[in-house]
Amino acid sequence: KADKDKLMQVFVNLLENAVGAGSKRIEITSEKKDNGLGIAVKDDGTGIKPDALERIFEPFFTTKKEGTGLGLPICRKIMEDHGGTMEVLSTAGAGTTFFLTFRGE
Repeated sequence: KADKDKLMQVFVNLLENAVGAGSKRIEITSEKKDNGLGIAVKDDGTGIKPDALERIFEPFFTTKKEGTGLGLPICRKIMEDHGGTMEVLSTAGAGTTFFLTFRGE
């Protein structure tokens, strides 16, 4: 029941962001959770500064010269449209992990 093209957009965006943050290693893991699926996308890039971390899901907020600030807000909306969630944990200088959770029926 998922829109594979929209979900692909989520993963492409996260991978492009990781590469843009200078990641040398990107790890994608999954695990079955209660009644659903959890996926973590972890990178070893520059991480997100605390002041920016609070705003990354705000439309039009960006730290990139050529960014629109719409990538992550759209990704979160796609996840919500699929009954899921998107959360982030990041440490400046140490990398970022995005957690995607899909609920089963």
